[in-house]
Amino acid sequence: MLLTSTYIWHPTPISVPGSYWLKVSGAGTAQIVGTILLLKSFRERDFAVGTVYSKAEILLVAIASTLILKEAPSLPAWIAIVVCMVGLVTLTAKKSAQSYYSLAAAPGVVRGMSAGLFFGLAAVGIRSSVTTLAGSSIWHRSVFTLATMLGIQALLHGLYLFYFAPDQLRKIFSNWRRCVLIGLMSVSGTTGWTVAMAMTTASRVRTLGQIEIVLAFVISTTRLKERHKMKDYVGSTLVLLGIIGVVVFS
Repeated sequence: MLLTSTYIWHPTPISVPGSYWLKVSGAGTAQIVGTILLLKSFRERDFAVGTVYSKAEILLVAIASTLILKEAPSLPAWIAIVVCMVGLVTLTAKKSAQSYYSLAAAPGVVRGMSAGLFFGLAAVGIRSSVTTLAGSSIWHRSVFTLATMLGIQALLHGLYLFYFAPDQLRKIFSNWRRCVLIGLMSVSGTTGWTVAMAMTTASRVRTLGQIEIVLAFVISTTRLKERHKMKDYVGSTLVLLGIIGVVVFS
């Protein structure tokens, strides 16, 4: 609908190379896998800390952007990224004497970090997809990328449910009213990510977006009534300081 209204209001030709389809398909698939892993990590610990696990994507996006897109952060930005990672380790370690092996082997951490990896690949894929398009404005390229990626994701989800969980597919259609608001919020957020990716580097966009950690803790405390230890707040503070550093020095 957004794509249709955009081109009705301001029709603009757009050049779509063959490599675009591979990039956008990869980005959409990586985002699906990352979301599945993130949801699984929630089962190991609570909502807010599970969300923070996935923030390893900050480092992974920076590395992938450097290697794949040749968009390397500055040295101070790399230092800020390390600060973020220290915050993540602070959040995940249960005891100061806990071995790094035990920490890395914890199911929640493995799943959360893996989610971050796939979210990072998705971010780089979106950035690469948008910049591959030519012959139109940033908004047109962003909306086109968003529409094609969501279309691919809807097709993959639909086929999976049709063959492996048809009962769930029927429940989705019968409860569509409950899903509309969540879907609209998700599309709005993804639209913002996509437009931002078209304007600047993936590492800067994804790092700035980590402000959601604060929102996750607020929701976790006020709505889900979950309690956290002081070190969880210390770790989150380090993550936020790293975010500010990346935004300032990138």
